[in-house]
Amino acid sequence: MARNSAAKPTDVRDLHHKAGVRELEWKLIDTAPLNRELELAVVDPAGAHVVVFPCRLTDGGWIDVETNKRIYFSYTRPTHWRDWSLN
Repeated sequence: MARNSAAKPTDVRDLHHKAGVRELEWKLIDTAPLNRELELAVVDPAGAHVVVFPCRLTDGGWIDVETNKRIYFSYTRPTHWRDWSLN
């Protein structure tokens, strides 16, 4: 990934609990809309993490909203999303 992500929760369900957020606010990644600022949850061998910068899905893939550069996920994959404004 282009930047480091927070690495505390070990399960996506923990993301809801630790953030004090209702589970319904996180949606499956295959429903992510194009061209909106989103917060992503990713899973790697160490567990589930929240990406700490806003991301946008484009026709060409995921980009970092702040730098406008493409995000290359190596061994992590986004699994869930929610609107960045809920962050």
